Amino acid sequence: MPKVIEFLGYVPFEKEPETLGEKIVCYRQLKGMTQKELSRQLGIDPSTLACWERGNREPSGACRERLISFLDSLILPPSQGMSKG
Repeated sequence: MPKVIEFLGYVPFEKEPETLGEKIVCYRQLKGMTQKELSRQLGIDPSTLACWERGNREPSGACRERLISFLDSLILPPSQGMSKG
């Protein structure tokens, strides 16, 4: 996906992601990562990540913090962060 964005000069998604699951999928694809790669980086089982992406479950505790850090690293400068509320 990153090469496509580089070629097009924009992100070719039909709409902005709204749910947490949609955001995870969007940002994972922007980084050109598979579910397996991201789940390994987050220290979780790929089936857990799949449940988050489908909206069947939400991350909690340490997993939530690691996910927020991952998303922050993609979309915000290091001095800022997503709301953890």
